[in-house]
Amino acid sequence: MSSNQAIVKSCDGTDSMHEVWLLFVGSGLLMAVLGAVTIAFSLYATAAMVLLFGCLLVVAAVIQLANSCWARRWKGFTVGVFLGVLYLTMGFVLIEHPMQTAVAVTLVVAAGLMIGGLARIILSLMERWDGWQLSLCSGLLSLILGVGVWRDWPFSGLWVIGLYLGMEMIMNGLVWMGLGATMRHTRSSFNKNNDT
Repeated sequence: MSSNQAIVKSCDGTDSMHEVWLLFVGSGLLMAVLGAVTIAFSLYATAAMVLLFGCLLVVAAVIQLANSCWARRWKGFTVGVFLGVLYLTMGFVLIEHPMQTAVAVTLVVAAGLMIGGLARIILSLMERWDGWQLSLCSGLLSLILGVGVWRDWPFSGLWVIGLYLGMEMIMNGLVWMGLGATMRHTRSSFNKNNDT
């Protein structure tokens, strides 16, 4: 059984496949459109992501502190309280200063892209394994993106997170649309094979 046939069988059914593949294509299209909107409003998306992360840190801090208080006799009580206070402080900083935090995070992202890109380039050129050219191209792309973000910093910090989030949403949407199209095609070829 091919992987495409496994996809069809895992979705259970022949008549319902039409609805399932269409749902995948439709939700993928919606995800891609939302990704494009996210890119168009990347400043707002960046602020929203930092605020959301700040809120999640505050929730994590409350849980950490509550667990530490309930287990006061635990050896890790002090570490637990310290981590709770750290999460709480970080969460409030992110909520109070979302754009400044985004700018700082963007500099770290740029450094990571440049270091990771350089490492892939060097290893690809030194080792030259099968397919090393693809790794070299990936390293070059990471290096170029990192340098571009760094050269435009601190202004890039206002839009990079939103841009990358939007790009991820578009790519995810394209994957879902491709999967739906594959399911539709596989369904028709699967049914033809079963009819014979």
